[in-house]
Amino acid sequence: MYRNIIMRTIAVGLALAAESLTAWATTPTVPTFSTDGNETWYYLQFCRGGAVLQDMGEGKNVKTAEAKRSNAAQLWKAVGNQNQFELVSQNGRHLYYNQSSWSNSGRFVASSSGSAELSLSQSTAKYDAAWELLDPRAGGKAMNQWSGYGAGYELGAWDRGDVNNALRFIAQEDIQIAEPAPATLAEYKCGASTTYQPSEPLTLWYTAPATAMSVSNKWMDYALPIGNGQLGAMVYGGIHQDIVQFNEKTLWTGSSTERGAYQNFGQLYIEELDTIFSTTKTAQRAKDYRRTLDLTTATATASWLSPDSSIEFSREYIASFPDQCIAIRLKASRKASVSNKFYLWNAHGSATTYSADGTAVFRGSLETVSYNATLLIVPTGGTMTADDTGISVTGADEILVVLAAGTDYDPTADGYTSNTATLATRMAQTVRNAAALGWPSLQQRQQDDYKSLFDRCSLTLAGATNAMTTQRMINAYANAQRQPKMRMLEMLYFQYGRYLLIASSRGIDMPNNLQGIWNNDNSPAWQCDMHADVNVQMNYWPAETTNLTETHLPFLHYLYNMAEVQPQWRAYVKDRMNQTQGWVCFTENNLFGHCTTWANYYCEGGAWSASHLWQHYRYTLDREFLSTVAVPVMADCCRFWLERLVKADDGTYECPDAWSPEHGPRENATAHSQQIVWTLFSQTLNALAELGTDKTGEQTELESRLKEVFPSLDNGLHCETYNGTFGSTRNGVAKGDSILREWKYTTFAAGNGTESDHRHLSHLMALYPYDMISPTSHYFEPAVRALKLRGIQSQGWSMGWKTNLWARALDGDQCAEIFKLALKHSSSYVVDMTAAAGGVYYNLLDAHSPFQIDGNFGLCAGMAEMLLQSHTDTLMLLPALPAIWPEGEVKGLRAVGAFEVDEQWTDGALTAANIKSDKGTTCHLKYKGIATAKVTDNNGQTVSTRSTDNDNISFDTEAGQSYNVTISTEETAISLPTAHSSTTATEYYNINGMRIETPATGIVIERTADGTFKRALSRR
Repeated sequence: MYRNIIMRTIAVGLALAAESLTAWATTPTVPTFSTDGNETWYYLQFCRGGAVLQDMGEGKNVKTAEAKRSNAAQLWKAVGNQNQFELVSQNGRHLYYNQSSWSNSGRFVASSSGSAELSLSQSTAKYDAAWELLDPRAGGKAMNQWSGYGAGYELGAWDRGDVNNALRFIAQEDIQIAEPAPATLAEYKCGASTTYQPSEPLTLWYTAPATAMSVSNKWMDYALPIGNGQLGAMVYGGIHQDIVQFNEKTLWTGSSTERGAYQNFGQLYIEELDTIFSTTKTAQRAKDYRRTLDLTTATATASWLSPDSSIEFSREYIASFPDQCIAIRLKASRKASVSNKFYLWNAHGSATTYSADGTAVFRGSLETVSYNATLLIVPTGGTMTADDTGISVTGADEILVVLAAGTDYDPTADGYTSNTATLATRMAQTVRNAAALGWPSLQQRQQDDYKSLFDRCSLTLAGATNAMTTQRMINAYANAQRQPKMRMLEMLYFQYGRYLLIASSRGIDMPNNLQGIWNNDNSPAWQCDMHADVNVQMNYWPAETTNLTETHLPFLHYLYNMAEVQPQWRAYVKDRMNQTQGWVCFTENNLFGHCTTWANYYCEGGAWSASHLWQHYRYTLDREFLSTVAVPVMADCCRFWLERLVKADDGTYECPDAWSPEHGPRENATAHSQQIVWTLFSQTLNALAELGTDKTGEQTELESRLKEVFPSLDNGLHCETYNGTFGSTRNGVAKGDSILREWKYTTFAAGNGTESDHRHLSHLMALYPYDMISPTSHYFEPAVRALKLRGIQSQGWSMGWKTNLWARALDGDQCAEIFKLALKHSSSYVVDMTAAAGGVYYNLLDAHSPFQIDGNFGLCAGMAEMLLQSHTDTLMLLPALPAIWPEGEVKGLRAVGAFEVDEQWTDGALTAANIKSDKGTTCHLKYKGIATAKVTDNNGQTVSTRSTDNDNISFDTEAGQSYNVTISTEETAISLPTAHSSTTATEYYNINGMRIETPATGIVIERTADGTFKRALSRR
């Protein structure tokens, strides 16, 4: 596979290296100019946003609007020629600029008495075959979507070449009309199941359809996600009208020069045709309703009884990776009882076509990609008919539904598309092949594939029971956290993060966006982009540790494609940074290599992402990946930074004009920027050393340059004294305490201003996700104090980051305190930057708000980090176990060095561990008193170990062998650092033997002035 990647890079060669972002050269087609008796009507559609020009009435400013078919106010004829013409709406009004010369307040107006001498000029705004419209009264400026783009904006005039100017003349028969979504049908009366309890504990379950909930955003709060890694859906489980809203990862507006946004693909509706149910009559209500999402099989279900309880109706929904489709089975317990109508809604363009053979298709194209959705209905028994409104099946025993959706996106092709002509054929073949398998085989293939990933890792916490609906569990959690049954929600959330990663990150070489792959809005928050100042990275924090390394690859290959194959990120080096070497990206990224200019001074995101390449190698020891994918990307990123660094007065190299996302001043050498670049250089040097004699000449030259600069590179680790600005004691940090600096030249108080509890923790990269600060570092306590100053409540993703940081701080009880806030219900569905909006929705999706998936992944990774850490090359067993997890077992966590780890614990103490070695590297273990542990191999033979102290051992391993570690249950002494060998006051330690400043929550060990120890009760 990686050899093919190299060949693609060679194929683009020097041509891509020299390529720049120039304007499109294709000449637009000149519209047909109308004459008396021979009129041609057009929509004037703007390239950016897709809105059309609309006559708003006599003498009124024209505006942009969503295109409507046969709308006289949106249809225009051009009378004259390209260099001098009138533009007249079908309502008889002429378009003109309402000022005699350009003015900021000037607007284009439509009036029956107006006139103008308009002209067309080819746009230079990097849209293919587009025009700009000029009125000489605007002083050479072009008609412009004013102060925004899309529907609802007035038209002013602005400089030629602006992206808001470009438009096309679209013949009225060719316009793609965004059809309105079908009318929402009132849900049938429905009775909840009162006896159901899932047989599989790892199940989200509810006793009402999402369609029945009285909230303003049922999709965000109640619909359940399924996905095959690229094609995903949100399932409502409705009875009267079920909705399956679907997405495909590559359906974006925009291009390599325009941001665009991730799009809603469309919706599948399943309408009940039987008349036995009623929306108003209680006697005709559905009974015993329940719907579920089983995380162990990746299957959503819904079921209910007929009003007389004689028939059970059931539905199962899956998204299959092997067969690249969404499949649904509708069944009833009585034959000939399934009667439903199926219809699709295209969220962008033309209406769906339906055929008597059970197929339904819609297609269209956006600025760059073309798309196609194909549905196939296969009934068993009954009668199937089709008309312009859908496909109806009556009296069937069961119905198989297969949906495929895709685009012509190609991450390595010139222009990012290929095989457009075969897209429809591919989608049709996909549904036919899947349907030919039949439901049993489809489901079995899907589950065999899914379980090969999901079943690798399990977490069992004593006392967990799934006896209440997920909604009730969420509502009860914060106040009932200490009850053992609440361990269920934590287990669910951990495995839900793994489920979502499998469901959203397979297939195409493209990372998860801000919502993974699930989005029902064509104008989503932050465009549902790949946000590179924490969010896209956090999406992959659990990939390696929770044993899902394959799901990491779409992100890693995306980095390679953008940095080494496609031209945009390399062109930005020259165009935006005035440099010559390497590649760079910025905060807001689309899938066509485009970065917006928002906060363009923040250029560290790519270097942060590059650390994931080295992380993947550390966990897998995949040498081919290292040499063919990781090192080329890391090396070119180093070349960019070697050119960018500046020498400071203190003799260190600094990142100039840096930022600490997303607040505070811009200045050289923020902690964030320096920690990122220091880590980049360190990891690249390690990677080059791993290659040994396999390095190229250029790589050897780079290695020499890095060795020259690296010793003088500021590492971003500096301390200052907390001055009490935000309280003489804040979150346990007292005035005069040493804290890690966020800015090298600006104090904590001045830099934070009014944002002392800011959601970002950019200066703590060194603690997590990096490995610069170990528990024995003299920066450890200052870093933990800096973390304390931020507080714990925040947006969902921020609490995910804080969980990882507190795990690295070895304080599992603080992690548990975060759980109370991270797992509380959020009822906010809009962009809300207040900390109180963070939490989860009832479908367990994370709330920023709105829904943002990185929080799911962040907290999942944090739970893994509480149970196992290996960033120091030593496997720290149960490093941050909270008091609320006194007994449990975790299997299948992954560790640096290609190890797989199982752990068991009772009464808050490790009792046994199993270490599987994939590559035969030396295993280093840390746990209190582990020097007395017994280590045996697969054959029960004792393995010789080496120990440096009571809490650390190491032993040699063989590839493919497993090693059992049995811990003595007797009390063992804690090995204390030499610095604490004597004391005149009581000292406190956590259960891992690390000294803490004040008694923490949970179990603590007290060392009294006379040097004796005692184990204290859990503190609250």
